[in-house]
Amino acid sequence: MDGELPSDITNVKIARSPASAGQTWEIVLNSSDLDTFSFVDTETFGVGSWNYRVIYEDAQGNDRGQSNAAIVTFPGGA
Repeated sequence: MDGELPSDITNVKIARSPASAGQTWEIVLNSSDLDTFSFVDTETFGVGSWNYRVIYEDAQGNDRGQSNAAIVTFPGGA
């Protein structure tokens, strides 16, 4: 992640959705350990393309913003 998050952000989630499907997002990471935040989606290797979304939350669970990541394509096709 580039830059610094606002001080009231306490949680980061990453959700994924098949690139060929609708907007059905599944949370694949829910991390409050922002100092050592890292993510490798081992479940998707070899199964095609996925869209990823990063969701930022404050301590009350309020959505403070989302960003869409690029489509990530894995070997095996969509």
